[in-house]
Amino acid sequence: MKLTLFMYAVIILDRQMTFKFCKQLLILLIVLQVSAFNSGQALAKDKLSQDQVTAAYLYRLSEKIQWPATGRQTFSIHLVGASSELSATLKSLTRSKPLHGMDVTISRSDKADTPAVVDVLYLSKKKVSLASKILTSVSGKPSLVITHGYKNERSLMIDLYQNSKNQIRFNINKSNIINQGLSIDPDIIVLGGNEIDVARIYRATQNSLKGMEQKLAQLEGQNSSLEQQIKQSQKVVSDLETMITQQKRVIITSEAEIDATKKKITEQNNILAHQLTTIGNQQAQIDLDSQSLQVFKGQIKQQKDLIQTQQQQYELLVAEGLEQEQLLKKRFDELNVQADEISRREQILDQLEQQIGLLDTKIQRQEQQITAQQLSLTSQSKQIEKQVLSLYLMAAVLLLIILLALFIYMSRRRYQDLSEQLKVAKDAADYASKSKSAFLANMSHELRTPLNSVLGFSELLLKRSNDNAEVKEVLNIINRSGDHLLHLINDVLDLSKIEAGKIAVEIAPFDLVGLVDDLFELMEERARANGIVMHLELAKDLPRYVKSDASKIRQILMNYISNAIKHTKQGSVTIALSCDDKFLTLRVTDTGIGIAEDRLDDVFEPFVQLGVVEDQPGTGLGLAITSQFAALLGGQVQVESVLGQGSSFSATVEYSLSGSDELVDSSSGSDELDVIGLSPAQKSIKVLIVDDQPDNMRLLKNVIDVLGLEVQKARNGMQAIEVFQAWQPDFIWMDRRMPEMGGEQATSAIRKLPGGDKVIIAALTASAFTEDKKAIVAAGMDDFVAKPYRASQIYSCMQKHLNLEYIYADEAVEISSQNDLVSADELLERLSVLDMELLKQMHNAVLLLDADAMEPILTKIESIDPQLVDQLSSLISNFNYHYILNALEHLLEAQGVGERDLV
Repeated sequence: MKLTLFMYAVIILDRQMTFKFCKQLLILLIVLQVSAFNSGQALAKDKLSQDQVTAAYLYRLSEKIQWPATGRQTFSIHLVGASSELSATLKSLTRSKPLHGMDVTISRSDKADTPAVVDVLYLSKKKVSLASKILTSVSGKPSLVITHGYKNERSLMIDLYQNSKNQIRFNINKSNIINQGLSIDPDIIVLGGNEIDVARIYRATQNSLKGMEQKLAQLEGQNSSLEQQIKQSQKVVSDLETMITQQKRVIITSEAEIDATKKKITEQNNILAHQLTTIGNQQAQIDLDSQSLQVFKGQIKQQKDLIQTQQQQYELLVAEGLEQEQLLKKRFDELNVQADEISRREQILDQLEQQIGLLDTKIQRQEQQITAQQLSLTSQSKQIEKQVLSLYLMAAVLLLIILLALFIYMSRRRYQDLSEQLKVAKDAADYASKSKSAFLANMSHELRTPLNSVLGFSELLLKRSNDNAEVKEVLNIINRSGDHLLHLINDVLDLSKIEAGKIAVEIAPFDLVGLVDDLFELMEERARANGIVMHLELAKDLPRYVKSDASKIRQILMNYISNAIKHTKQGSVTIALSCDDKFLTLRVTDTGIGIAEDRLDDVFEPFVQLGVVEDQPGTGLGLAITSQFAALLGGQVQVESVLGQGSSFSATVEYSLSGSDELVDSSSGSDELDVIGLSPAQKSIKVLIVDDQPDNMRLLKNVIDVLGLEVQKARNGMQAIEVFQAWQPDFIWMDRRMPEMGGEQATSAIRKLPGGDKVIIAALTASAFTEDKKAIVAAGMDDFVAKPYRASQIYSCMQKHLNLEYIYADEAVEISSQNDLVSADELLERLSVLDMELLKQMHNAVLLLDADAMEPILTKIESIDPQLVDQLSSLISNFNYHYILNALEHLLEAQGVGERDLV
């Protein structure tokens, strides 16, 4: 019941109370009511539950966020992991009062899958682990993600949480919401939220980025060392593979030789065995023959003995008688036959003995051959042993190669792991860099856009303030404060561009002495106001015309001189320039507070200030930028200081000589003088202003109205195309960021229309990044002017492209002053009635060009001759002091007053 009453109270009061204060009071009451009801657990029957409070927060937060116009009629809310009670409560709220005038569709699921088009996406506590995935899926889409208990402040948009009193509150990161293309009602914090400190996140991101860069550098060093080790290992492996190939060839050859040798030895062993068998058989036959021979010899001996016996018997027979002679003769013939047989057998025995001798010789030779073959086999066995040892050695080498290959494999695995870590670190660094660039681009746009109105309108009011000194002083304060803020913004952006490597060096010839003189004249007035004397020392051999980056050299000197004046209470500041063949040396010395020795190493670090932080304006970026600029120009910075006595800052930059004929005159009259109109001979020009911000549009129209040109306006790119087709302007001032259609898309479309190739289109951009300027040129725009701009920049750009002829304030003053001059006779006549002492005072004041001293004199004269006061005031305001001085000297000489009397 109370929820219903609470809901209708929200709707009725929101519709009826139209004043902003009442709405804020109502929002505060609602938050207090919600906080009072919220207890973190199911409450009594007549109180709101936690889901009902969460639904009320989702409804109110959705009301405070603005989505870009898309023409859709339905507002989509998707709940992930939400309860049915929360969904029902939210549906009840949206039915009673639709969000942003659209019908609301509410869907619910427990998965990370999101609809293709969703305006608000809520993640409950139990599904907050899906936040990173869902935030990534909706990146770049106009979707608001509301989480419950998500701790990552860098990524979240709006996160609900419970405080110590069990009340629901929320954290909001406006930068992430703006990056989604959404805009935020400033009253959103009143609902009970805390805005996340983006600067703290930025600093944390910077520190994280520096840590990642250091880790990246370490990984790159390890990677380089590992690559060298891998190259050396690969070379060793290549050498080992070559050696292995050679050894394999030697082993194959040796194995073939060993096989052939083994085969040959086997054959020789077979032959030797056969020979040994043959020799054994022959030896056995010889043994048998020897035995037979011995038997035969025995038989011969027996026969010889028998013959001898028979001879003896024969002799006995002879002696006995002749009758036995025939028998004996016959027997003797038989004996002769036997003797022949014995002789024949002896010859055979000799032949056998010779054969036995030959066989013995042959056996000895074969034994020698066998001995030689055994020696050869022993030698070959030793060679085989050596080759086996070589094989073992090669096996050991092969094992070493396998271990080395395993080490290389592990090294490559480690290298891959390191590469993956390196990729993760690089991706994180890229994400941080992109986040920082997006943050800086948005902050630059959000700060420069209102600053453009502040500086522009204050400049216009300053020109129209006439003689109201108090108004002029206030406007000058506004202008100086705006310039100071602009310099701070530029310092932060310059440092960021330097860190991102997006700042370029523009080498061109310029007048170095002229640049230093202009800077000295500009800063001397500021130093004089602080009671400081400035000195300029230029080396005799310092060239006047050089080639380098003039803007960065000017910024280096400006930062040094500004610091010197800021930290010097009395004394002097000296600017000294010298050079050698390659480097210019820029030195600024002061007699200020000095720097402690232990802080000298930190002075060129970002966000470091020299004095007491509370007493020093600025961001502490000037010297850091100076150091980076000097490095970009090939030089370096140095500092010498004594605490309490002063400091000396120096910077060296590379340069080359140039001539005056190389200088390009980029100035125009409209940059230096105050434009008050167009020349009468100038033809009429039609100008179209395209901007979605009414303040910026009004400012630019006021600036152009001074010229008396025809002006029409358009609020976005679509209207610009329509006005161009109907009106055909000569010049278009085109803003970049606009709803429905941006400036770049509109320019591309206009260029394709009839006459679109002739119209001049200049961009008005609050961006300070080089890539944005390149995108402007790529879109077909002719020029651009950065916000915040001065009126002179607008006039100069139009004069450059349209060849306009202007009338300047100095010319008008000269014309009017010629008309306002009184005649010398009339002036003498009016001055002659004044007192001599008054004339002397006036003479001294005019001689010194002291306008302040003239004021009391004119006050005295006003009571005598008011018309004379008007004439003198007109002459003084137009700096025609010589008219007054000539008249006074003529009167004083006529009265006999000399120069000594006037002192």
